[in-house]
Amino acid sequence: MDITLQEIKKNDITLVTDYLKINTVFNGDGIKKAWFFLIEQAELAEKRQDIIEEYKRQQDIAVHQFRQAQEDIRLLTKENEELKLKVEAQEEEIRDLEFENSNLEDEVEELEDKVEALEGAAE
Repeated sequence: MDITLQEIKKNDITLVTDYLKINTVFNGDGIKKAWFFLIEQAELAEKRQDIIEEYKRQQDIAVHQFRQAQEDIRLLTKENEELKLKVEAQEEEIRDLEFENSNLEDEVEELEDKVEALEGAAE
């Protein structure tokens, strides 16, 4: 028979106490005190269980948040590495363009020199 604390509280405790007073050799007041002590201990046990369940719930939430943070860190690290590779590729492309620009500037200078030489010869 599985009786919850709430069901016990709903029942008339005095009936049980009176029965125990009549049918046992124990002092009835002692039984009544013991009965209330047991109920008080059961209530405390319920409160402790509620606290334990709340701690477990909070722990589960913390574990979930920690795992989510780990996943976020993993994804951000991967994204960061990809961005670093893109930046390196762009830096290399910039160096190539600067080199190409330098060569074009040299060619422009040579062409300007030739134009000046042709203009000087034409006069």
